[in-house]
Amino acid sequence: MLGRLTSAIALAAVSSAVQAQVQKPATQPEAAEPVIEDIVVTASRRSENLQRVPIAVTAITPSTLQTASVDTALKLTQLTPGLFFGRNTLALQPTLRGIGATSAGPGNESPIAVYIDGVYQPDLSGNQLDLLKVERVEVLRGPQGTLFGRNATGGLINIITPDPTFDPQAEARLKYGRFNERSVRAYGSTGLSDTVAIDFAGLYSADDGYVRNLLLGGKDGDRRSLAGRAKLLLKPSDVFEAKFTFNAFNVKDDSLAVGQPLDRNASARATNPSILLPTRPNETTVNFRSLARSRGLGASLEMGLDTDFARLETTSSYTRNRSVLIRDSDSSPLPAVTSTGIMTTQAAAQEIRLLSGPDEKLEWITGIYGFYSRGIYRPLQFGTTSLTPTLNVYSLAGFADVTWKISDRLHLVGGLRYTYEKRDYVQVVNNVQIFPKQKKSFDNWAPKALAQYFFTDHANVYVSYSRAFKSGIFNGQATSPVPVNPEINNALEVGLKADPLPWLRTNFAAFLCKYRDLQIGVRPPGNLNTVLTNAGKATIKGLEAELTAAPVRGLELRGAFSILDAKYDELKNVVIQVPALVGGVPVGGNVGLLFDASGTRMLRAPTFTASLGITYSRETSLGTFGFSSNIFTSAKVRHTYDGRVNQPAYTLVTGEIFFELPSEKIRFSIWGDNLTNRHVLDTVSTVAQGDIVAYNRPRRIGVAADFRF
Repeated sequence: MLGRLTSAIALAAVSSAVQAQVQKPATQPEAAEPVIEDIVVTASRRSENLQRVPIAVTAITPSTLQTASVDTALKLTQLTPGLFFGRNTLALQPTLRGIGATSAGPGNESPIAVYIDGVYQPDLSGNQLDLLKVERVEVLRGPQGTLFGRNATGGLINIITPDPTFDPQAEARLKYGRFNERSVRAYGSTGLSDTVAIDFAGLYSADDGYVRNLLLGGKDGDRRSLAGRAKLLLKPSDVFEAKFTFNAFNVKDDSLAVGQPLDRNASARATNPSILLPTRPNETTVNFRSLARSRGLGASLEMGLDTDFARLETTSSYTRNRSVLIRDSDSSPLPAVTSTGIMTTQAAAQEIRLLSGPDEKLEWITGIYGFYSRGIYRPLQFGTTSLTPTLNVYSLAGFADVTWKISDRLHLVGGLRYTYEKRDYVQVVNNVQIFPKQKKSFDNWAPKALAQYFFTDHANVYVSYSRAFKSGIFNGQATSPVPVNPEINNALEVGLKADPLPWLRTNFAAFLCKYRDLQIGVRPPGNLNTVLTNAGKATIKGLEAELTAAPVRGLELRGAFSILDAKYDELKNVVIQVPALVGGVPVGGNVGLLFDASGTRMLRAPTFTASLGITYSRETSLGTFGFSSNIFTSAKVRHTYDGRVNQPAYTLVTGEIFFELPSEKIRFSIWGDNLTNRHVLDTVSTVAQGDIVAYNRPRRIGVAADFRF
């Protein structure tokens, strides 16, 4: 398959190069045609044009986020090929090219790294989902083990926010919609002097819930979010600058804790076959109001100094997150097992980078990275069993990356990163420490090799090999003192980036990944918590494409698709949950069985996804009228290793109709999200108590107003 994909890309590269040369004669004035704006990204740890970076990067601008109604990280799925977002109660679980976490907890970081302004976010349960004022979002697809390193096994998401401006500016967005959803977003920036500037971004949003409680009445799953970020920029000279950033959030999202038994499969039926259980999505019969809270803060200091020799950059950061979860484990009216989890994570990191000057024949980056985190549960409780683990991580890495520009057409890239990581672990069960402190260290060499050839200034092809690793970890949600082994991902990729016309952009990537020692979470019979194990090997192959076109004034089209063949080569004796039977008839709840999943498709890795976006605007004497829409479709999503619980193929549609005054300072819009009202599984947990699931938000329609000052 990969050979055919590689051949197709090679043919496309030649075709695009010819188009770029034939269809753009020197005598044709480009200014007369619509033009797609260049996007500058930092995917290579320096600012470069997106089309010249030999990495599969999805760069999403603020205008695209707004027109596609993407206001949280979860919705990036609808704009990024190969990206799938799931949730495990409070835990954010991104999956990219079939690679993602199946469990969460202190010390168990995602193999899809999340960064905000270059600061690594280690806590799966504390990641801030709401997108405040952003400059762009970069999704790097494929392993990024050399330059970013830490747990970028399948790729990373980098949310980049704007720096303060010296010229005063301010903007605000007011939004109202179904379920009494209301939100206010505000941003302001100004200079305090000729060398100091400051900005602030803030958010308040809330709704009244959308999950109907058939037992208690009313709605469950209400959400309230408060978030803020401030930056202080010091630029005393042309060669030195410093940025101090502080951010904080406080989120109450009880929809993360409200579950329902899928197809009424709950153990409560074994006690009372006629017990009240939901029959439709977004209903519940829990006997108390669940609670899901998370709050956090972070601070970072970035400094840059230009010298005649190189540029020196440093990033220092600290983050602290706390999450609280109290929920009904069987999601039924019975006073059964209540789960409680109170988790705190704090982390500190220091990175120092030295970069050569731009546009040199030999460009290089080298640096060191130090990281420490501490994660605790106080407590993690299932019924009468209370776990209070403490997990510490100490990590140190050194890296180097060199680009040799043999000519204007041919570039060769080589990189290497060495990581040493030490972990320790203490587990206390019902106030008794059950084994001495456990310690384990891991290390890894992550190389990268790449060749890039430019057919023209507007078309290039690259071939790369890269490796990334995720450290071995202890499982704080279990009682075993034995850690799981590190994950390793080796990947080959062939990519094409071409702008055959000023108004047309085409990017393609084909890849082959060999993924081993996958860290997966299972629930053995009799266990209410998750046990980690290594899953053997997997092979992932695929093709991704992104296209952007602006063929006429006022019209922009965006398209993307992903074809993915992701299978477990070896996954034996994995624990699955199947419905409990009496006389061949399901009686409610599940029983655990061992299952050989070798040769089956990977979880949360649909074989096909695609998105299509359109934005059209027209200027008149009254102002600018326009509309936008984004359509996302996905093939079946597998949620269990035996394929028993799946999300059927689905399509989501968002839309907006807007009017902007001639001054461009006031904008009104009518927006709609999930216009087809599709019920998509958001959280799936197959346990002894049953198949407990939660769905995404149903159709929402509302109004919004934007103001700029």
